[in-house]
Amino acid sequence: MMVLRLLIFLLAAGAAGGAAWLSTKSETAPQVPVAAAERITTRDVLVAGSDIKSGEILSPDNLRWEAWPEANLNEMFITRDKRPQAMTELSGTFVNTPFVTGEPIRDARLMAANVNLLSNKLSPGKRAVAVKVTAESTAGGFILPGDRVDVIRTATVAGAEGATARNESQIIISNVRVLAIDQTAVQTPEGSVLGKTATLELAPGEAELIVAAEASGMLSLALRAVADHAQGETASFEPTKVVRIHRATQTSTVTLR
Repeated sequence: MMVLRLLIFLLAAGAAGGAAWLSTKSETAPQVPVAAAERITTRDVLVAGSDIKSGEILSPDNLRWEAWPEANLNEMFITRDKRPQAMTELSGTFVNTPFVTGEPIRDARLMAANVNLLSNKLSPGKRAVAVKVTAESTAGGFILPGDRVDVIRTATVAGAEGATARNESQIIISNVRVLAIDQTAVQTPEGSVLGKTATLELAPGEAELIVAAEASGMLSLALRAVADHAQGETASFEPTKVVRIHRATQTSTVTLR
């Protein structure tokens, strides 16, 4: 019994000694230094806050500043330290090519909102259609951008068999706005603008009507008074149809209006 107790005592003493030795070893072991995490320098870059399609206009709602690693910056990026007011400055600018969310904004892909840009002058849902004109067909050349006009179509109408052909004129669209004369979309200091084309603001259906009318006759513009501008637009035109009627060996024509 005494031998067993002695054996247990020796085992316990040995275990305690081993634990003490391990503790001393860990305290005296050299400490391996831990490398400090490398600090990354960033700068704020102006990026798209959401997907921006071509033709959309920039605003603070679709822009944001985002931290970018300085090592990954491109000279074309817009940074806050160089252009702190860029978000406000670019508001109202047109986007030429689309941006995806988080993509840096670049000036080369933007277009300034020009007050003289013709598309800026178009009312929603309208189309710009150019028609050939002369000084005689534009009230002597005194029709200016911003005026309102009636569009008159003049065409040669064939009469019945043996009858002389005649010219007929008809107002096909009333009270439409003139957007430009040739390439001029604003009034010049000299006043009238003599040009070869007039660009009119038309609804899609009116645009089709104008093209058909111009193909079958000559168009003239009649200047309207400013007091009439508040009146709504009206359009009425049906292409003249000539029907040939064959009776035995005789042929006759009838003009349908």
